[in-house]
Amino acid sequence: MLRRNLSGSNNLWCSAGRPAGVAPGRRAVHKKSLIRHRRWVECAPPRVQCTKAVRTASAVHPRRAAARCSRSKKSSYNNKLSVYDGWHERCSLIAASLVPRVRPPRPDGSGSPNPPSTSDVKESRHVYKLAGLDAGFLYNETPRSPQHIASVQVLELPDGVDTARFVADLKQLLLDRIHLVSYFTNKLQFVPFQLDHPVWVRDADFDIDRHVLQAEVASPGGRAEFEAKIAELHAQPLDRSKPLWELWVLTGLEGGRIAYYNRVHHACLDGVSGQAAIEAIMDVTPEPRTVAPPPADFWRRPSRFDALSLLSGAFENLAKFQVRQASAVLGHAETARRLWQRAVDGTRGLGAVVEGAPVTRFNRAVDRDRTFVTGELPLADVRRIGKATGTSVNDVFLAICAGALRRYLARRADLPERALIAGCPVSLRKPGDTTSNNQVTMMLVSLATEEADPVKRLLKIGRSSIQAKGFVSDVSGSYDADVALSGMPALFSGAMRWMEGSDIVDVAPPRLPCNVLVSNVPGPRAQLYSLGAKVLTHYPVSIPAHGQGLNITVQSYAGQMYFGVTACARALPDGDVLRNDLLAAFLELKACTLQAPRAVPAVERDVEVPLPPLGDRADALEAPSEAA
Repeated sequence: MLRRNLSGSNNLWCSAGRPAGVAPGRRAVHKKSLIRHRRWVECAPPRVQCTKAVRTASAVHPRRAAARCSRSKKSSYNNKLSVYDGWHERCSLIAASLVPRVRPPRPDGSGSPNPPSTSDVKESRHVYKLAGLDAGFLYNETPRSPQHIASVQVLELPDGVDTARFVADLKQLLLDRIHLVSYFTNKLQFVPFQLDHPVWVRDADFDIDRHVLQAEVASPGGRAEFEAKIAELHAQPLDRSKPLWELWVLTGLEGGRIAYYNRVHHACLDGVSGQAAIEAIMDVTPEPRTVAPPPADFWRRPSRFDALSLLSGAFENLAKFQVRQASAVLGHAETARRLWQRAVDGTRGLGAVVEGAPVTRFNRAVDRDRTFVTGELPLADVRRIGKATGTSVNDVFLAICAGALRRYLARRADLPERALIAGCPVSLRKPGDTTSNNQVTMMLVSLATEEADPVKRLLKIGRSSIQAKGFVSDVSGSYDADVALSGMPALFSGAMRWMEGSDIVDVAPPRLPCNVLVSNVPGPRAQLYSLGAKVLTHYPVSIPAHGQGLNITVQSYAGQMYFGVTACARALPDGDVLRNDLLAAFLELKACTLQAPRAVPAVERDVEVPLPPLGDRADALEAPSEAA
């Protein structure tokens, strides 16, 4: 291949044989910096040097670029044009007709598009800094505490569909819609000396085969084997050298079904934006919808950020944060005034914030092993319970968790006298905002586990929830998701590694704000499909952390509530027992509010609740008999 650099590094001419369709005697030209994609074009022998302004304009306004070319009279090696008769017309045609050139498929038919490389262009849409809250999940990550979240969908394949063909079509579907979800192609680039938060950059070497993976569930492929495979995969951290997501296709499930295990680092999104990403790659009809192609500059390679530019950006971000904090002094003063009024007002109070969480078996250092179990609840019944007691759906689910934890701990003579505290993520996202980042805070709610009566417990939880929401509303004015402190990445990451290595949570348990994390994520209401396969379930998988080894997350989907219990295996070795306690607590609460009144059963009484087959709805859940 013969190459000649005409205008610095911006113009690249190459002659590498004659592609099909190029007549003999004509020259094949590769204009690397003219437009975003590569393409062989037939052009006349005269060589022309274009300025960056003309090249940029030609990508957007070919006619304007052509007029600019024709007006140029001077000739200079670096900055002007040597105009030949008719060249501006050819320039316009090239700019208007370029199409992507893709990497040829591998012999086995696999492979992914080769993102076309262009001249280095510094553009904010392709390089942007993580906010402090997003980056915090990177700093909190340790080998024993990976910080990715996931969702699991069980799918029923259409008749006659081969799994291998389905996976190949899935890869192509993701490539066609890859521009709809920003984290699909963004990878991390770290600031030298970890002086500031990392930045997201477009992965120019993106390969779909590194993200869509396959695994087989152990025979016979029932719920227990399915949950064990999810727990095994969820314990493994994501590779930070590529975009922080993976989509595993699990085969071998009973009934010929398959499952998606879709995991994403929490630095990329929160629960609400995660649902937007799921809906972007799925459809509400068996036939996939048509999606507009990516924008013209989607695969444009951003300029490589050198150490100096990243360091200067770090100091700039630090200065902006200090200015932002100085300008927010009045807001902080108003927040302090509201909190003081709340503290002295006997009708409102600070709620569970000042109560403190008792230490339980769940509040210890975590290990690498995970426990994961799933379950289903009918959403209609949960809403009826809330309506009958004047509480919300979230309050009812918290009461179900409270009843289950009370049963589980009392059975082991480990139930504290003080009420357990639940940490509940609260979204601060405005309606219609689907950006892929974290916009959440935490509210603390008393689970009233000292109360034996399930209805009274629910009412106490409802009052505590109202207090917690008011507290969050009062402090939200001082909320800043983009904290920037010099050396913050190194400081926080080092502290987490020290905490994990020393097991300080076990040696000297700190005063924890909560015992368990409980999250309620609203999911899609409509029935979803993926390449014609019906999506049957929507289980969430979350993060156990040091000091909080139990996480219970529920997600609504198509009239059902699907919960996932994710825990450290050391803190919860028998997840199936807690899952049964959750179902029993729901049936108990339903019996006490929607059915004929009866005596409250003893908390020690074990009730075996039958589970529906994996992927089936939970409408047939029956209350336990008195003889159980």
